[in-house]
Amino acid sequence: MATMLGQTKSWVWWLAGALCAMVFSAAAKAGEMVAKYGVRPIRPPIDNPAITDEQKQKVEKLLADYLTPPAAGEPAAELKATVEKLVKDFASADFKTREDASVQAAKQGPAALGLFREAAKSKDPEVASRAGAAAAAIENAARLTTVEELKKVQAAASQVIFQKLAESRAAQAKANEAAAAADKAGNADEAAKARAEAAKCAERTNALSSLQRQIMPAAIGTGPGGGAVALYGVRAPEPID
Repeated sequence: MATMLGQTKSWVWWLAGALCAMVFSAAAKAGEMVAKYGVRPIRPPIDNPAITDEQKQKVEKLLADYLTPPAAGEPAAELKATVEKLVKDFASADFKTREDASVQAAKQGPAALGLFREAAKSKDPEVASRAGAAAAAIENAARLTTVEELKKVQAAASQVIFQKLAESRAAQAKANEAAAAADKAGNADEAAKARAEAAKCAERTNALSSLQRQIMPAAIGTGPGGGAVALYGVRAPEPID
């Protein structure tokens, strides 16, 4: 009996050790990715046979709309004066005045986009930062309809966005490698071109990541195991009365 218990304990300890090795190995790899690239690995969505080609095509079109910067409308004279006043307040010495201006700026419509985008090029860091934030807020508001449409096909959107994120990150890494190679070869023009491409890819990655965060919560907490089904293909057990 003692021999059997000893063998059982050895087997249990061996299994525990193997499981720990798997867990810590995965954690180490994830940590290495964060340290090297500043991004955390994304859990890929499980293939869902219920997702149709029609849904994927719809997602592709909605993604194209989302990633295209909203067009700036033509501001009326009154709106132009309002925006000019807000931009002036961005540079105010009074913190509350700057904050109030930022709140009001975010409420302006697409017609004010061009003015805020131009102000975002200001040499004054405070003005540039607040004008850029105002433009981003207006753009996000304009994209809300697209986001809501993507939430309606959340499973398909999750798969397509994951694929697009992987492609964007790979393109960014490739551009960074090209920039490094061009620097080493002493080709400043090619290096600058590659870095510009890397920056473009980074901007696209950030936009997709932001969209992913907006869409994924839609399936979490909407029903028994709703998020788990969409993300992992696992349905939580029904509650017992």
